[in-house]
Amino acid sequence: MSEIYLITYDRPHRKTQDLLLRYNLRGIRPVLVVTPYKEFTKRPVPLYDLSPGEPIGVSEYHQMIDHSVIMSEDLPTNVRYVIGGCQLLPESFVVGREIFNAHPGVLPYVRGLDSIKWAILNSDSPIGYTIHIIDEKVDWGLFVMRRLIDISPNDTIHTISRKIYDGSLNDLVVTSLESTPPYMRIEGNDKYYPPTKRMPTVLERHLDSALSERTRKAVL
Repeated sequence: MSEIYLITYDRPHRKTQDLLLRYNLRGIRPVLVVTPYKEFTKRPVPLYDLSPGEPIGVSEYHQMIDHSVIMSEDLPTNVRYVIGGCQLLPESFVVGREIFNAHPGVLPYVRGLDSIKWAILNSDSPIGYTIHIIDEKVDWGLFVMRRLIDISPNDTIHTISRKIYDGSLNDLVVTSLESTPPYMRIEGNDKYYPPTKRMPTVLERHLDSALSERTRKAVL
């Protein structure tokens, strides 16, 4: 079993916390790889906040990890890296390393930001998540697994988001510990599957009706 290096921000982060808890339940104490968090320009508050919630303090991490290191190109290449939280990684760091990521969309059909919202709005898009090994392109690389989620008549945007969050983190931990190559390369290109940006508010207003149509079809 390869050693796990968990990439995260230099500030409290809920997804990192939830991954650490899952690894700890399996008796694994990852090495924490710390990257700087950069503030972006202020953007409008979304109608649907799908973030997983507030994190614990950074000091609590030390009970769940082996030790922490600053990200650098001197870090080993013969371990498995897992993305808990980070912005775009330098290509020079990505190349030559096995870096696992959980993307909240079914690749290559839904790439980029706000993937769950875009998948719901676009009736042709599957809803689910992908575990993949990243490369230098956004939400690309090698498939480890893809999973569609079941949609019930009682689902809301938030319950779908929670299914994807919990399922993808569980599978990210399992595959990072147990999966073996060869992996299949993600096919396609930016022309047919362009990465999305944050969903504007004017489109978010259509999510309820789009989901209602999805759930209606689910019972037919």
